[in-house]
Amino acid sequence: MRKTLTQLIPVVFVLFVTIAVIGCRSSTPPVSFYTLTPVAGQMSDYDQDSLKDISIGIGPITFPKTLERPQIVTRPTANTLKLSEFDRWGGDLKQDFLNVLTQNISMMTGSDQVFKSPLSDGLKPAYRVTLDVYQFDGRLGESVVLNVSWVLKITQAGAIHSVFKKSVIRQAVAGNGYESLVQAQSDALKTLSLEIVDEMKQAGAASRVRNVN
Repeated sequence: MRKTLTQLIPVVFVLFVTIAVIGCRSSTPPVSFYTLTPVAGQMSDYDQDSLKDISIGIGPITFPKTLERPQIVTRPTANTLKLSEFDRWGGDLKQDFLNVLTQNISMMTGSDQVFKSPLSDGLKPAYRVTLDVYQFDGRLGESVVLNVSWVLKITQAGAIHSVFKKSVIRQAVAGNGYESLVQAQSDALKTLSLEIVDEMKQAGAASRVRNVN
């Protein structure tokens, strides 16, 4: 009898562990994947007369290492970062940022000559935007922050003129979940796109004034 019980103990233990593992697996939440979205609407929503025939290059873009990962990063406190294992980017966030910024600027300018980095050999756009992103995260249910320095280079008659800018964009988050957080990040990127396009328009107007004089 004792021998039988001794033989059964390992079997019961293995069965218990197996049930526990299956239970843990069944309680694990599924992973959700997210992506940034470009601006919606029609090209007629934007003033495009001054830039629709201009060639524009977007990038390169630098990103902080803390964001170059599949998990969505939030900032519960000023000095704390949290990575969500079950809420992830559907692709590479840096590349997604570049793609959406390129689409936004093409929509807002009406130009079909907006190219993202790396540019092909021999392509010399009239305008070129390079960016250094320092922060692109936020707090669930509160706000996201896009902190970025960028340079607009204007090439005209063989001369290059550069404009140095810094944008700190704070966008409210409409809901408490990750979908609302990512939507707020897309909205912040839209605001940045508008700031870049506005600077392009001002640079173009100033250039026309110089040519007249």
